[in-house]
Amino acid sequence: MNHGNSAPAVYRRLPLPDILAQDLHFAARGLARNPGFAAMALVTLALGIGASAAMFSVMRSVLLRSPPFAEPNRLVALRSVPHRAGSPSVPTGYADVARWRDARSVRGFACYDGTSVVIQDNVGAARRVSAVHMSAELFNVLGTPPVLGRGFTDEEVERREPLAVLSHDHWLQQYGGSTTVLDESIIIDGRSHRIIGVAAPATRAFDDAVLWLPATLVPGWDEGRDQHGPGAWRVIARLAPDATVESAQAEFSGIAARLERDFPASNSGVSVRVATLAEMRTTPQLRLALLALAGAVGAVLLIACSNVSSLLLARGATRQREFAVRAALGASRRRLIVQLLLENGLLALLAAAAGTGLAAAALKVLRSAGPASLPRLGEVALDGPALAFATGLALVSAVLSGLFPALRSTSRDPMAVLRGGRGSVDSRPARRLRAGLVVAESALAVVLLAAALLLTRSLARLTAVDSGFRSERALLIGLNFPRERPAEDVPSFVSRMIERVHALPGVRAAGISEEVLLGDPGVQELTAEGGTATPEATLRLPLRIDAVSEGYLAAVGVPLRAGRWFTAADDAHAPKVAVINETLARRLWPDLDPIGRRLREGGPGDDVPWITVVGVVADLLRQGPDRAPIAQCFRPLAQRTTRSMILVVATETEPGSLAPVVRAAITEVDRTVPVSSAATLRDMLDEQLTPRRFILGLIGAFAASSLGLAGIGIFGLMNYSVSRRIQEIGVRMALGARPADVLRMVFGEGLRLVGVGIALGLGLSALMLPALSGLLFEVEAADPVSLAASVVLLIVVAMLACWIPASRAVSVDPVTALRAD
Repeated sequence: MNHGNSAPAVYRRLPLPDILAQDLHFAARGLARNPGFAAMALVTLALGIGASAAMFSVMRSVLLRSPPFAEPNRLVALRSVPHRAGSPSVPTGYADVARWRDARSVRGFACYDGTSVVIQDNVGAARRVSAVHMSAELFNVLGTPPVLGRGFTDEEVERREPLAVLSHDHWLQQYGGSTTVLDESIIIDGRSHRIIGVAAPATRAFDDAVLWLPATLVPGWDEGRDQHGPGAWRVIARLAPDATVESAQAEFSGIAARLERDFPASNSGVSVRVATLAEMRTTPQLRLALLALAGAVGAVLLIACSNVSSLLLARGATRQREFAVRAALGASRRRLIVQLLLENGLLALLAAAAGTGLAAAALKVLRSAGPASLPRLGEVALDGPALAFATGLALVSAVLSGLFPALRSTSRDPMAVLRGGRGSVDSRPARRLRAGLVVAESALAVVLLAAALLLTRSLARLTAVDSGFRSERALLIGLNFPRERPAEDVPSFVSRMIERVHALPGVRAAGISEEVLLGDPGVQELTAEGGTATPEATLRLPLRIDAVSEGYLAAVGVPLRAGRWFTAADDAHAPKVAVINETLARRLWPDLDPIGRRLREGGPGDDVPWITVVGVVADLLRQGPDRAPIAQCFRPLAQRTTRSMILVVATETEPGSLAPVVRAAITEVDRTVPVSSAATLRDMLDEQLTPRRFILGLIGAFAASSLGLAGIGIFGLMNYSVSRRIQEIGVRMALGARPADVLRMVFGEGLRLVGVGIALGLGLSALMLPALSGLLFEVEAADPVSLAASVVLLIVVAMLACWIPASRAVSVDPVTALRAD
């Protein structure tokens, strides 16, 4: 078959640039003549490309981009892994860190610990900010020396000199970038510190802290520096030139074994994990969530390409006569295919431009609404690589969606088309391909809908979990008692402050605790007296011990299960007492009444006093509703003094409205105590679920997009099918077919395709959804309710998509249809 070898000589002599320019001009005119097709294809591709470009930017910033440090691939993080295999890694005790320094596989070694402090600087008002306590080597290990001044020396750290290095952002915002900031003073937790440097901007990628402080200034340094096993310190090191992560892991495993042999009480079953810095700074759950989002975006893009392919197949069928005429005038098949691909490429580039705008808007929302736990989220932007990715994706989409339609549209003999006299010819393979595309769209939509519904049900279960806090109206305010004042003054201040706050109108109860919600509490050693097997038993377990005031129980509404709560009589001169939670009671004295029994911190050889248990309270899920309660022990504030504390105020009205009044009351009692910003307990509890809500919102948006695109695809197919079968429908109605029969025919065709897609989608769900298990809570990946709901939703959308074409078919006039060509 000859498709144009007899082309006129003048046609063949056109230079290639002129041919491409001519085809581009023709493509633009073709799109302009069909604005409806162009708009639908443009919107469909723009949605897929925009979502993909936005997700690429997030993945690149969070998972793929190397941190801005010198030789970042040589940086490793070290963590302790306690107890059984599979336990999460935790920070390390400083005494173990000191032993790790002898490793030959590292060159450069630093430890650090993130915290928060209350500062008073040139702004004047006291406020709580993030800070990092660090060893002197940290900036050198990262390869980010201060941009102004210097860092700490080992001697200054050892002498515990009150020094501070400002973050680059804080220096610009609060000091205007002034070079005179060096040697100025800043009040941190009530103590004057001398500013000696400004950190490099790159350190923001490591920790977005406001202040960098010497490690030895951490509260409890004297007691904690000799701690072995799991502790408070995170470690970063730079590999030696001849070392790898694997060789470093082998060496540190040997060090861990020696520590376990030398310190069995603290290091039994504790190993060391060595991982790249990038791997350690993103949790497995975060990586899983981002990969799930990337899969969802990929599915949306495939559905978008399928829709555009279906549109191009339908449009190609109506352009058969045009292609035949052009072939008869000398255009080769290759020329026609190139022209169609150029047309589709022009459409894809326009979609890339629109998709880039959508991606920019989406990233703006992500940066403002995304969880703080998502690292480097503030750095996500549509930079050069993201724009290049969007452009490349547009071109790939153009080929994916346009190549087969172009081959199919130009495959017929032009003479046969011209002799047939029809404006279009719809071949059986083309119809099957369009039907297959609808099936694929339906299958992918089922998977995404099921994933979104699984996460929705999981979040609903999490929201319904009883955290143990009974006060729906509670205000939290951070306080830091000045270090220059004696610790013995803390109970008196707390007593006077609570009395003053409790007298305020609308206040129901008030109390103090070191912390209300928790992160990772670490593992501690505890000895219990009077167990079932031995007179004394020592356990190592995740444990949190907090100093609290007598009003704390009423302020947070935790139920008292047995015994009593603290009273004013439990002062510094009274016998040592404690209230424990039910989890700790079960661990220490299973099947026994814990009231009156004694416990103490540390092991059998530690010279620490015994503490008598006087009460048992219900468990509080302070680490989040998806984590099992840990052992918790509460001590009277008068017997375990703390300078950093949280005031909890239970209110009769909206707690946020009382914040200024409560802050003023605290200032009246003692103006020297810095008061940080206020928050409500409900907001803090809700914040624990923010990452899950964020992931659910994104997956839900992609699932809704896939459902909408699948509906558009079904509508397009059925609408085209009806338009191609007008004469057939007219004949059927002329022969006595009822409207119900025509409706049944149209709906049956559409729902059969969707049914096949649903079956395929359920099979894909069985293979793919178990990967989401790490994001689910009390919901199985094969949850029948979620799967059934996704099927029902798709069927409803399919019926809506079929309704307009079906109504059009029913309204066909048989006489008019039979007269049509």
